[in-house]
This record gives sequence, C-alpha cells and structure tokens, in this order.
Amino acid sequence: MNNIYVWDFPTRLFHWLLVISIAFQYVSTEILDDAMQWHFYVGYWILGLVLFRLIWGFVGHVYSRFSAFVCSPVKTFNYLTGKDEKVYLTHNPAGAWSVIVLLTIISTQAVSGLFITDDIFLDGPYHSVVSSDFADAANWVHHNVINALWAFIVIHLIAVFAYQFKGHKLVQGMVHGKKQTSEKEAFALTPGIWWKCGLVALISFAVIYSLVEVIPPEPDFYDF
Repeated sequence: MNNIYVWDFPTRLFHWLLVISIAFQYVSTEILDDAMQWHFYVGYWILGLVLFRLIWGFVGHVYSRFSAFVCSPVKTFNYLTGKDEKVYLTHNPAGAWSVIVLLTIISTQAVSGLFITDDIFLDGPYHSVVSSDFADAANWVHHNVINALWAFIVIHLIAVFAYQFKGHKLVQGMVHGKKQTSEKEAFALTPGIWWKCGLVALISFAVIYSLVEVIPPEPDFYDF
C-alpha cells in the first residue's frame, strides 16, 4: 500500500476553518448572548472561505480540483447501487456530490444573510436596498435552509464514520493529507502552490470585503 498525498494543506485548512466557523455560528445564535454582531462577521468570513474553495477547485493542486473528483450523475448512481466498485483516490462519486451540495447549502445560507435583519440593531449590508418582500424571503431562506444544513452535516458525519469503521481513514487524511491506497501517485505537489494559495486567499477575501464594506450603497438612494 502507498501513502499518497491527496489533500493539500490549503484544502485541509479550508475544511477545518469551515467546521470551526459553522460551529461558532450555532453557538452564537443558540448559546451566547449579544453575539449577533460576530454572527454577521463570521458569516462574511464563511463567504470568503467558500469563494476560496470554489477558486481553489479550479486552480489548486490537481487532486483538489473539482475535475479530479466530480463525476456524472450516471457514474454516481452506479456507485451508489454497487455497480461501480472502483476505489477512488480522492472523493468517491457520492462524496464528491456531497461536497457540491454542502458548498451550495452553505453559500445559500451565507448569501441570504446579506439581506436580513435581526429586527433590533443589526442589518445585513444589503437589507436596506431590497424590497421588504425580498428581505422577508431572504429571512425565510436563512432560517430554514439551516435545517437542511444540519441534516446534511449529520448525514456527512455518519458517512465519514461508516467509512472510518471500514478502514478508510478519512478523518486522519484530512489532518495529514495522505491516503493509503494501492494506486501510485500521479501528481506531486508543486512548489508554487504556496504563493498561489496566498494569491487566491487575498483575492477571495478582497472580493468579500468589497461586497460587504465597499459596494453596498447608502440606503437613502433607494425607493421601497
């Protein structure tokens, strides 16, 4: 068996920062008092993380790119029904689509937060520039999509521990980045990955900062 370096450090860092951030979002709303401002801040941070992963999915290390693990629906169906018994170096087809679904749900949750209000002191940066109907719809999405997120996280954890029980050390792999497999390594980690990671991170958070702090116009210019 070979230990193949599959998950690069930027991908693993993204994963654990996202885990911590989502956990904080739960704590800030359900446990802590007067933490709503930080709930908004961390929501913007999560948007930056997701944008980073989306870009990294196209320009990052080969195994971190979406093209390396996202399969067709037919191939995914064959995998789920047992017709495809191939051992995949990166995510299997079901795991690949779970990544896409999770990123979609988290993005929807975070984006909807840009338009909501806590009805007391805090508003999302675009709450005042949309109609009340749109804000109400965003508020409904924000307070209901979260249930889908929790459900999918539970499913994700069950799947991870099921594979862990079968000997696939996914949790450890997301710590050290390596996967034990009979396959040989096809792509080595390139030295330029670090400056590329820094550049993608800078672009991602510059975009989110602009989206949250620079672009939103003054509410006085809008007619409801």
